[in-house]
Amino acid sequence: MKTATLTANLAAPHGRSLTLLSGAFALFNGLRIVAYLPTLAAIQSSGQADQHSLFT
Repeated sequence: MKTATLTANLAAPHGRSLTLLSGAFALFNGLRIVAYLPTLAAIQSSGQADQHSLFT
């Protein structure tokens, strides 16, 4: 029975860190998308997509 209790106690911090890691990934990915908005607005306003690259 002690191994089941020990396993349950070790799983809790791992789940918490995984939640924190997932949240940080989502936050920074959202910030990256927001950072592309000025480039997308410039492409839309100029109508010339060959001046801008979203792949670099």
